[in-house]
Amino acid sequence: MLYIGNFNYNDENDVSDNYVLMPAVVEAADAEEALDRFEKMFERINAKSDLLDGAHSIYLDSLVELDRAPESAVLIQWEKIVPTDEGLCSITSALPELEEGEAASAYGWNDDDGEFEHIHVHNDNEHIADAELDDFDDDQNGFEEEPFMRL
Repeated sequence: MLYIGNFNYNDENDVSDNYVLMPAVVEAADAEEALDRFEKMFERINAKSDLLDGAHSIYLDSLVELDRAPESAVLIQWEKIVPTDEGLCSITSALPELEEGEAASAYGWNDDDGEFEHIHVHNDNEHIADAELDDFDDDQNGFEEEPFMRL
């Protein structure tokens, strides 16, 4: 399977409000293996460069799974960054629209049990929503969410 992780962090070395977006891709047997590989990638980048110097916590906005290369273009993630009283806030939707016949899954973080769960599945002509995307988006504000990893 092909996994696309959409990660973010606030650069704490920058005094202004900021939001760094980092999409990454990996081939893996399952979502857990993909997450392990993403974590190793960030550890490698952090050890070999200064790219992540201001990233003390990295957050995962979405993890998208593709079982094959899509026949037509697929929007993986839509994200809007808005200012709030507490700073910048991210409103995110994974796989907001898929073409008929395309197959993809998105995973979201379940704060209740600390596990990833399917939040949206589109497989050929079948559509299954295990959780409402609106509920998922409300939790992805970057303030209360647990980070994917700390550097």
